[in-house]
Amino acid sequence: MKFLILDVYPSDDWRLVKDTAGGYGTGNDFGNSFFSKMINLFVSKMINMPPMYAIYVFSILKNKGIDVEYTKDSKDQKKINEADYIIMPTSIIAHETEIEVIKNLTNINKKIFIMGVFSSVMKEKYNIKNSYVVPGEPESFFLKITYNKNDLDNFFQNKEKIEINNNFVDKLDDLPFPDWKYYSDKYPLKNNFLGFNSKIAIPIIATRGCPYSCFNYCTYPLQQGRKVRMRSAENVVDEIKYWIQNLNTNKFVFRDPVFSINRKFTVELCNLIIKNNLKIQFLIETHLNNLDEELIDLLKKAGLEMVYIGIESSSAEVLNGIKRFTVNNDEQYQKIKKLVNKKIIVK
Repeated sequence: MKFLILDVYPSDDWRLVKDTAGGYGTGNDFGNSFFSKMINLFVSKMINMPPMYAIYVFSILKNKGIDVEYTKDSKDQKKINEADYIIMPTSIIAHETEIEVIKNLTNINKKIFIMGVFSSVMKEKYNIKNSYVVPGEPESFFLKITYNKNDLDNFFQNKEKIEINNNFVDKLDDLPFPDWKYYSDKYPLKNNFLGFNSKIAIPIIATRGCPYSCFNYCTYPLQQGRKVRMRSAENVVDEIKYWIQNLNTNKFVFRDPVFSINRKFTVELCNLIIKNNLKIQFLIETHLNNLDEELIDLLKKAGLEMVYIGIESSSAEVLNGIKRFTVNNDEQYQKIKKLVNKKIIVK
């Protein structure tokens, strides 16, 4: 039995990343003039990573002894013809291309598992003949199903009758490490905002889920739920050590929607990184409400180089209108100033 993860994009000459914006994906296209195309090319070389869940699913299948490959090439007929089942990650930024490829595959009777939060929300667009839209976190689905042909085919034959309960991974430590070695041997894996060097930038998670009021418009709670789930600090550090040893890199991009949401866990993780003398550099995304001077100092000591924050708006009226409750503007300014004074880049 052979699986192929087919991760398709409309172009590779501008930045397209399916993992960002809560799994909907983000892109940068600056236009068609010569100068704009040069900027497109430059930015596309700055950041390059696949949807994390795709590589997690790849590793889950591999650990179960399943023959699995990953490609971005929808014209690779050899791989497509050899695959018994195809798995496709989805996004808002490439959905036209994805749907076109799915239709072409179903015309040659290929069975396709469709995964990702965008396909769950826009199920009617992806619910095409010989396709099955995987509910919830794909990792949970592929951890739990049985891998015999009859059971797998049942998802396509009786898809309207199948009910899947508990669509999230309960214990994140149960997940295998994503196989970034396999991926980086085939494709770039980088985030050069962490320094212009050739080192691979490893996407990594410590927590999933976000309970904040911005679930009214934010896509992360759709993708990961509102309950915060954490790996153990030891498990995260074990993964960091593994990639330092196996890919000779010290660059890490934490993909948690709110990295420092649990202060006790964040302190434990930072102290463990420092205790193990790992000498890493990393970036995080978080909420200013969860940062104070003591924690900023500890994060810096552990290797924090850059932090993504959401200001949303300086207008209280706008924030109230979208039910966005945050710290006041003066406090936001002071916290950003503290980060910058510690030579931490704020984006």
